[in-house]
Amino acid sequence: MCITIVLWIIFLRCASAEFTIRDNTSGNLKYNLLNASRDDLILLFTGDTQFYFECVTANKACKEASASIRAKYNLSIDCDMTTTAAVANNITEYERKKYIKECLAMESLYANQLSRDVMMSLIDSMQSKPTALVINGDLTSYGHLHELDAFQREWLHMPIRILPGLGNHDYENNVNDCVSNHCANRMLFWLVKYAEEKGLVLDYRRNSTYFLKTSYTGSFAYSVTVCSESGGTCAKVMQLQHRPNYATRIDAPFTQWTITNSFRWLHRELENLRNSTMPIFINLHHMDAVSQTKIKQLIKTLLKNRGDAKPLRIFVLYAHIHHKHEMKYECALQNIPFIYVGSIPNNRFTAIKVPANESLSSEVFLLSANGDHSVTIVNYIQPVHTSCIQP
Repeated sequence: MCITIVLWIIFLRCASAEFTIRDNTSGNLKYNLLNASRDDLILLFTGDTQFYFECVTANKACKEASASIRAKYNLSIDCDMTTTAAVANNITEYERKKYIKECLAMESLYANQLSRDVMMSLIDSMQSKPTALVINGDLTSYGHLHELDAFQREWLHMPIRILPGLGNHDYENNVNDCVSNHCANRMLFWLVKYAEEKGLVLDYRRNSTYFLKTSYTGSFAYSVTVCSESGGTCAKVMQLQHRPNYATRIDAPFTQWTITNSFRWLHRELENLRNSTMPIFINLHHMDAVSQTKIKQLIKTLLKNRGDAKPLRIFVLYAHIHHKHEMKYECALQNIPFIYVGSIPNNRFTAIKVPANESLSSEVFLLSANGDHSVTIVNYIQPVHTSCIQP
């Protein structure tokens, strides 16, 4: 209750202010974002809603919001207190954990609510509305029920289609580290049910086994076609989940999950698009070296099979490292934008505009949600998908 009241006071200070878009680049780029036509496709991306996790140290607005709690309990900048410090100050282990949890909850709720509200203000200001918000993993910190409830409460009531993916904090980190694997089981079961409700077709098969136990086998990747408001510009959005080379078995009391890597699924999906000109957005949570190499190989295979067709607009998007928010090119016969989409603990997100006119470049906006409820265009890129030679 105390955290809710404090956050409410903080947000009231900015509630009456007019929404402002600042531009750290050299051009007047907010016009490009706000005045897109109904034929232009716009997508939003972010990652790591991660209830309840601390903000990055550089997120000054968030650290200011938690300053009073940190001072009250003598916590560090990252909401921590060592056991040695606790003993020196006659603080019990129960109290130490309680203080840390309170600080983490304050920062996480602040960052999530600020990012969500700024996104909503941006959407309200846009002539052509974004088609979907892709959240690339780590919806929670541990897959606990109250964390999942918080994610659903804060994000799933927005008037925009939400396309979520799971991250390591949602299931991998919790395997054999949560009573009866309930945490990983909860998040995977939620994903299956959410997909059923929203018409998303996940890559898995379900079988009933002995003793009322149900087994699920697959990568749980999915793809969906999204289109602009007019329906004139469409793209394929793929969600590989976590890191696509992850595979394991998770046993819970009434369920068994066999997680397979999502590369075979991705190969089939890309092959189905061989004769298409639709832009492709490949999403995941954690881009490790193995995943990067394999994704590039699969993109190369797709482009080779297309022969001399014109370049495809392919984007690879991911999160996981909270302070990163950037784009780089990787060579896979043509230049492929690989994008850290930003994270909620850093109050960062990304907007990508795909123009209806295929001769025009797509536009990537790296955005920051600010403590005064404004948004800043931190960086702007017009990706090129020209051919390249692997060094």
